[in-house]
Amino acid sequence: MYNVKFSIVMKRLFLLLLAVAGFSQLFAQDINADLHLGTSLDGSSKYSVGIEASALFGLSDSFKLGAGAGVDYFKSAWRSYDGDKSHANEYSLPVFVMAKFNFSDSDKCSPFAVLKGGCRFNLSTKVEDGNHWTPNAPDIDPVYGNFFVEPQLGLDLGSKYYISAGVVIQGAEWSRRKTENFPDGSVSSTVAPEKFTAAVLALHFGIKF
Repeated sequence: MYNVKFSIVMKRLFLLLLAVAGFSQLFAQDINADLHLGTSLDGSSKYSVGIEASALFGLSDSFKLGAGAGVDYFKSAWRSYDGDKSHANEYSLPVFVMAKFNFSDSDKCSPFAVLKGGCRFNLSTKVEDGNHWTPNAPDIDPVYGNFFVEPQLGLDLGSKYYISAGVVIQGAEWSRRKTENFPDGSVSSTVAPEKFTAAVLALHFGIKF
Protein backbone atom coordinates (compact mmCIF):
# COMPACT_ATOMS: atom_id res chain seq x y z
CA MET A 1 0.00 0.00 0.00
CA TYR A 2 2.83 2.39 0.89
CA ASN A 3 4.62 1.77 -2.43
CA VAL A 4 1.39 2.27 -4.39
CA LYS A 5 0.64 5.59 -2.70
CA PHE A 6 4.19 6.83 -3.19
CA SER A 7 4.10 5.81 -6.87
CA ILE A 8 0.88 7.79 -7.38
CA VAL A 9 2.41 10.88 -5.72
CA MET A 10 5.51 10.67 -7.90
CA LYS A 11 3.49 10.28 -11.11
CA ARG A 12 1.30 13.29 -10.28
CA LEU A 13 4.36 15.34 -9.40
CA PHE A 14 6.05 14.42 -12.68
CA LEU A 15 2.95 15.43 -14.65
CA LEU A 16 2.78 18.71 -12.73
CA LEU A 17 6.41 19.51 -13.55
CA LEU A 18 5.76 18.76 -17.23
CA ALA A 19 2.72 21.04 -17.24
CA VAL A 20 4.64 23.87 -15.55
CA ALA A 21 7.52 23.47 -17.99
CA GLY A 22 5.17 23.50 -20.98
CA PHE A 23 3.32 26.60 -19.79
CA SER A 24 6.54 28.40 -18.93
CA GLN A 25 8.00 27.66 -22.35
CA LEU A 26 5.46 30.07 -23.81
CA PHE A 27 6.59 33.03 -21.68
CA ALA A 28 9.97 32.40 -20.03
CA GLN A 29 13.36 33.30 -21.50
CA ASP A 30 15.10 30.30 -19.90
CA ILE A 31 13.77 26.87 -18.96
CA ASN A 32 16.31 25.02 -16.83
CA ALA A 33 16.60 21.34 -15.88
CA ASP A 34 19.00 20.66 -13.03
CA LEU A 35 20.65 17.62 -11.43
CA HIS A 36 22.24 18.31 -8.06
CA LEU A 37 24.32 16.28 -5.61
CA GLY A 38 24.93 17.26 -2.01
CA THR A 39 26.38 16.37 1.35
CA SER A 40 25.69 17.98 4.70
CA LEU A 41 28.20 20.27 6.38
CA ASP A 42 26.80 19.51 9.83
CA GLY A 43 26.72 15.69 9.73
CA SER A 44 22.93 15.42 9.51
CA SER A 45 22.96 13.55 6.18
CA LYS A 46 25.36 11.31 4.26
CA TYR A 47 24.33 12.56 0.85
CA SER A 48 21.45 13.92 -1.20
CA VAL A 49 20.51 13.86 -4.87
CA GLY A 50 17.74 15.70 -6.67
CA ILE A 51 16.30 17.05 -9.89
CA GLU A 52 14.46 20.30 -10.47
CA ALA A 53 12.95 22.42 -13.22
CA SER A 54 12.79 26.22 -13.22
CA ALA A 55 11.65 29.06 -15.46
CA LEU A 56 13.46 32.42 -15.58
CA PHE A 57 12.09 35.75 -16.84
CA GLY A 58 14.52 38.51 -17.81
CA LEU A 59 14.15 41.96 -16.27
CA SER A 60 17.36 43.13 -17.97
CA ASP A 61 20.25 41.63 -19.94
CA SER A 62 21.93 40.49 -16.74
CA PHE A 63 19.15 40.09 -14.14
CA LYS A 64 16.39 37.46 -14.13
CA LEU A 65 13.67 36.28 -11.76
CA GLY A 66 12.03 32.89 -11.75
CA ALA A 67 10.46 29.97 -9.92
CA GLY A 68 10.69 26.21 -9.91
CA ALA A 69 10.11 22.88 -8.19
CA GLY A 70 11.77 19.49 -7.95
CA VAL A 71 12.21 16.21 -6.09
CA ASP A 72 15.04 15.52 -3.62
CA TYR A 73 16.29 12.38 -1.89
CA PHE A 74 18.17 12.58 1.41
CA LYS A 75 19.97 9.74 3.17
CA SER A 76 20.54 10.81 6.75
CA ALA A 77 23.65 9.93 8.73
CA TRP A 78 23.59 7.02 11.17
CA ARG A 79 22.68 8.20 14.66
CA SER A 80 22.54 6.45 17.99
CA TYR A 81 20.08 7.15 20.79
CA ASP A 82 19.73 4.83 23.79
CA GLY A 83 22.11 2.42 22.05
CA ASP A 84 19.93 2.07 18.93
CA LYS A 85 21.40 3.11 15.58
CA SER A 86 19.15 4.42 12.85
CA HIS A 87 19.03 6.46 9.68
CA ALA A 88 16.32 7.56 7.28
CA ASN A 89 15.63 7.70 3.57
CA GLU A 90 13.55 10.76 2.76
CA TYR A 91 11.91 12.11 -0.39
CA SER A 92 10.86 15.75 -0.45
CA LEU A 93 9.38 18.36 -2.78
CA PRO A 94 11.15 21.75 -2.87
CA VAL A 95 9.17 24.71 -4.30
CA PHE A 96 11.10 27.95 -4.70
CA VAL A 97 11.55 31.39 -6.22
CA MET A 98 14.94 32.56 -7.43
CA ALA A 99 16.96 35.52 -8.72
CA LYS A 100 19.93 35.24 -11.08
CA PHE A 101 22.56 37.86 -11.93
CA ASN A 102 25.14 37.36 -14.69
CA PHE A 103 28.43 39.22 -14.24
CA SER A 104 29.32 38.96 -17.94
CA ASP A 105 27.50 38.76 -21.27
CA SER A 106 30.05 36.38 -22.79
CA ASP A 107 28.56 33.69 -25.03
CA LYS A 108 31.20 31.14 -24.01
CA CYS A 109 31.63 31.39 -20.24
CA SER A 110 29.62 33.75 -18.05
CA PRO A 111 29.91 33.74 -14.22
CA PHE A 112 26.67 34.22 -12.29
CA ALA A 113 25.20 34.38 -8.80
CA VAL A 114 21.85 32.88 -7.78
CA LEU A 115 19.77 33.35 -4.66
CA LYS A 116 17.05 30.77 -4.20
CA GLY A 117 14.45 30.55 -1.44
CA GLY A 118 11.36 28.47 -0.80
CA CYS A 119 9.73 25.70 1.16
CA ARG A 120 10.41 21.96 1.20
CA PHE A 121 7.53 19.52 1.68
CA ASN A 122 8.14 16.00 2.95
CA LEU A 123 6.79 13.29 0.62
CA SER A 124 7.86 10.20 2.55
CA THR A 125 10.32 9.06 5.21
CA LYS A 126 11.46 5.50 5.90
CA VAL A 127 13.50 4.87 9.05
CA GLU A 128 15.91 1.96 9.43
CA ASP A 129 16.85 1.03 13.00
CA GLY A 130 19.47 -1.48 11.90
CA ASN A 131 17.08 -4.41 11.59
CA HIS A 132 14.01 -3.29 9.66
CA TRP A 133 12.43 -0.40 7.78
CA THR A 134 9.52 1.60 9.14
CA PRO A 135 7.66 3.72 6.52
CA ASN A 136 6.52 7.23 7.42
CA ALA A 137 7.84 7.07 10.98
CA PRO A 138 10.66 9.60 11.40
CA ASP A 139 11.07 8.83 15.11
CA ILE A 140 14.69 9.76 15.58
CA ASP A 141 16.01 10.95 12.25
CA PRO A 142 15.94 14.29 10.44
CA VAL A 143 13.00 15.53 8.42
CA TYR A 144 14.18 18.20 5.99
CA GLY A 145 11.01 20.25 5.86
CA ASN A 146 10.16 23.89 6.29
CA PHE A 147 11.81 26.92 4.65
CA PHE A 148 15.21 27.08 2.98
CA VAL A 149 17.55 29.49 1.19
CA GLU A 150 20.43 28.67 -1.15
CA PRO A 151 23.03 31.15 -2.43
CA GLN A 152 24.97 29.86 -5.44
CA LEU A 153 27.93 30.83 -7.61
CA GLY A 154 28.30 29.29 -11.06
CA LEU A 155 29.22 29.47 -14.72
CA ASP A 156 27.02 29.50 -17.81
CA LEU A 157 28.87 27.31 -20.33
CA GLY A 158 27.64 28.69 -23.62
CA SER A 159 23.92 28.91 -24.24
CA LYS A 160 23.02 25.33 -23.24
CA TYR A 161 24.77 24.26 -20.04
CA TYR A 162 25.72 25.55 -16.60
CA ILE A 163 27.40 24.40 -13.40
CA SER A 164 27.16 25.91 -9.93
CA ALA A 165 27.85 25.31 -6.27
CA GLY A 166 25.70 26.44 -3.37
CA VAL A 167 25.00 26.02 0.32
CA VAL A 168 21.43 25.11 1.27
CA ILE A 169 20.44 26.52 4.67
CA GLN A 170 17.49 24.33 5.58
CA GLY A 171 15.04 24.39 8.45
CA ALA A 172 14.67 20.81 9.75
CA GLU A 173 13.69 18.77 12.76
CA TRP A 174 14.09 15.36 14.26
CA SER A 175 12.54 13.65 17.25
CA ARG A 176 14.73 12.45 20.09
CA ARG A 177 13.56 9.31 21.85
CA LYS A 178 14.37 9.44 25.58
CA THR A 179 14.11 6.36 27.79
CA GLU A 180 14.04 6.56 31.59
CA ASN A 181 14.46 3.55 33.88
CA PHE A 182 12.79 3.68 37.31
CA PRO A 183 13.84 1.86 40.53
CA ASP A 184 10.74 -0.34 40.41
CA GLY A 185 11.86 -1.74 37.05
CA SER A 186 9.41 0.20 34.91
CA VAL A 187 10.56 2.05 31.82
CA SER A 188 9.23 5.30 30.36
CA SER A 189 9.92 6.23 26.74
CA THR A 190 9.04 9.61 25.25
CA VAL A 191 9.63 11.20 21.85
CA ALA A 192 10.15 14.97 21.73
CA PRO A 193 10.54 16.98 18.49
CA GLU A 194 13.63 19.11 18.19
CA LYS A 195 14.14 21.76 15.51
CA PHE A 196 17.53 22.62 14.04
CA THR A 197 19.11 24.27 10.99
CA ALA A 198 20.87 22.02 8.48
CA ALA A 199 23.56 23.12 6.01
CA VAL A 200 24.05 21.16 2.78
CA LEU A 201 26.78 21.75 0.18
CA ALA A 202 25.24 21.21 -3.27
CA LEU A 203 26.75 20.89 -6.75
CA HIS A 204 24.43 21.64 -9.68
CA PHE A 205 24.71 20.46 -13.29
CA GLY A 206 22.11 22.00 -15.60
CA ILE A 207 20.86 22.34 -19.12
CA LYS A 208 18.89 25.27 -20.58
CA PHE A 209 16.11 24.97 -23.16
